[in-house]
Amino acid sequence: MISTFGPFAINYSGNTAPDPTGTVEQDGSSTWCSTRPRVHPLADQPVVMEGLNNSAQPKYLKVMDTWYLNPSAWNV
Repeated sequence: MISTFGPFAINYSGNTAPDPTGTVEQDGSSTWCSTRPRVHPLADQPVVMEGLNNSAQPKYLKVMDTWYLNPSAWNV
């Protein structure tokens, strides 16, 4: 571990059980792994489908199933 930071007060108001509720103190840390390869940017940007609403979800799922079940179409 390289460093720690915090604590920070995180407000979870509006959540319901089993999620945290109220204000919770949380700490963070950063870690350096010199034995692991470097992280590189994605070769392809994620595709985002726009203009969908909840009523379009079944159509969206059909499109994604067709793509997911055909690995030759992935191009990644």
